[in-house]
Amino acid sequence: MVVREKEAEMVDAFIGCDPDHKKELFEIFSDYDELFQEPRGFPPKWEIQREIHLQQDAPLSNVGMYRMASIEMEEIKK
Repeated sequence: MVVREKEAEMVDAFIGCDPDHKKELFEIFSDYDELFQEPRGFPPKWEIQREIHLQQDAPLSNVGMYRMASIEMEEIKK
């Protein structure tokens, strides 16, 4: 694991940016530092847990995920 200074990471993040805007971007990221932290652990549980109930032995649908041209469809079937 490599430990780097925070400022070095920020400078690396702005490689290729317009030099005139680099300082402004650095200040914005510094002001909202808590938003750009690596996540730690899992998010808190929701009050309402959502789940999808599946039917047992139900056949899988044979529907394409998105439309495509007939030429593309024929090529996929080959």
